[in-house]
Amino acid sequence: MTSGLLLRATYGEIAPDERRAKMLKAAMIVVARNDVTNATMDRIADQAGVSRVTLYREFGNRSSLFEAVIAYRLMLFDRRFFERTALPQSFSDLLGAYLQASTRVSLRNPVTRRWVTGGLSFLREGSQIHRVAVATWSPILEHYRQNGAMRKSVNALDMVLWINILQYSFSRLTVETDISQTKVHKIVQDFVLPAFIDAQGDILASEAP
Repeated sequence: MTSGLLLRATYGEIAPDERRAKMLKAAMIVVARNDVTNATMDRIADQAGVSRVTLYREFGNRSSLFEAVIAYRLMLFDRRFFERTALPQSFSDLLGAYLQASTRVSLRNPVTRRWVTGGLSFLREGSQIHRVAVATWSPILEHYRQNGAMRKSVNALDMVLWINILQYSFSRLTVETDISQTKVHKIVQDFVLPAFIDAQGDILASEAP
């Protein structure tokens, strides 16, 4: 079955309007062509067909622009992933598939590489990246809670934070080392996912009862 759950994600509150999305997509194109260092505000403005003043008025500064670009890229990735992925009974299976997909994208997408080689400010509650993660995962975690696969005592926002940390950590590991996808898969399966299995008294049951 297809999930359908992403339709309940509150992207409506954080998704950019058409004008802003055009600027964000322009920034992605410029990054892909010139890398992050050479992705100047002038080049992005030219690509978007707007003035440099308009770009600064919309985002404030280059750092804020790139935070918005990364958040938008994450939203697009999450939307595509869950449109194509059925929700398995086991949350650990879903998380494993999500982390694998994230690491594959990190190898080929320059915007994602910008995120995983930067700092940890995205963990700040209310940051654009954090808001995207909350919008994506809150309805999905609620689905598992209602099905008995997640304990009622588990704080969903804490779980979202852990998912974000895992996504960042494994993507950065993939970008900055020559670790193979096979090795990443083994680490996730052997060490990460068991932390979410209820049989060991941990956060999530391995399958709904």
